Amino acid sequence: MTLAWLVVITNAINLIDGMDGLATGVSLFASLTMLTSALLVGNIPLAMATVPLAGALFGFLRYNFNPATIFLGDCGSLLIGFLLGCFGLIWSQKSATLLGVTAPLLALAIPLLDVFLAIVRRFLKRQSIFGADRGHIHHRLLDRGLSVRQAALLLYGFALLFAILSLISSVTQDSYAGLVLVLFCAVTWIGVQGLGYVELNMAGRLLIGGGFRRLLLGQLALRSYQESMKKAGSPWEAWEIVTETAREMGFHRVAWQVAGTAWEARVRDEVSGAEWTAELPLRNGDWVRLSRPFDSTVHQSAMGPFLDTLRGTLLEKSQGWENGRESGGKKMAAGA
Repeated sequence: MTLAWLVVITNAINLIDGMDGLATGVSLFASLTMLTSALLVGNIPLAMATVPLAGALFGFLRYNFNPATIFLGDCGSLLIGFLLGCFGLIWSQKSATLLGVTAPLLALAIPLLDVFLAIVRRFLKRQSIFGADRGHIHHRLLDRGLSVRQAALLLYGFALLFAILSLISSVTQDSYAGLVLVLFCAVTWIGVQGLGYVELNMAGRLLIGGGFRRLLLGQLALRSYQESMKKAGSPWEAWEIVTETAREMGFHRVAWQVAGTAWEARVRDEVSGAEWTAELPLRNGDWVRLSRPFDSTVHQSAMGPFLDTLRGTLLEKSQGWENGRESGGKKMAAGA
């Protein structure tokens, strides 16, 4: 956990160093928060460690703020992140409860939140979490029309707010730690919503609006179909499974010609209005055809996987039925 903490904080500071004065200013607030907490609780080793860093950052910010004339670079931002990670460990050493170690997390909330959002965004978009993009918090603020100075000052304000919450959590010895966490989560939620991340908004609507549940039900129906088709030993058994699954997936008419059999069934009540039909070609001129109303919303997200799986299982099963029929015919000819 110590190694993971150091790696995350070190890289988090480096990731937010994409705008003049941002990494320096946020790190300055974090170091001042640690220094203030150390002085309030009498943690002399932590105070002695943070004073030089806070002084260096304060002097550096004078020339690093927009328009910057000097820059941290990777060496500077990685060093600052490593030192803050070490100071956070010293800060949380004497904490006896889990809530007590949240104070360093709150002090470094902005860089940690930026890393968390980057990982979640790239995971949802199936991109490498180590790739570069323009989706970081400061990029979103710039894209919304803020200047570099305005974006930096806004993030300084949030850093100050989180610093105050961190000090409250640290000094009150967990008395208000629960309330502090609730307030932090509320502020973070409002801030992330204001950034307008499409990926997160869509994921939230899926979870809250029932879309995730519908997606899960569609995948469960598809898995149930696959398991049932493995046990089907005859075309008639397979036909019953296909019609039942088609009805569950929102289709109202099914027809097929498979292994010398041709059947058609209406699996739902007749519907009015336009409909679309999918015809899946099989081997030797066989086919399966399914019809579904355009306005049907049943398992919409599972339509493509279901049709692909349906064709694949019928191709496999029909080959087995044909081979069995040919072998049976050969045995009858040999007996004759």
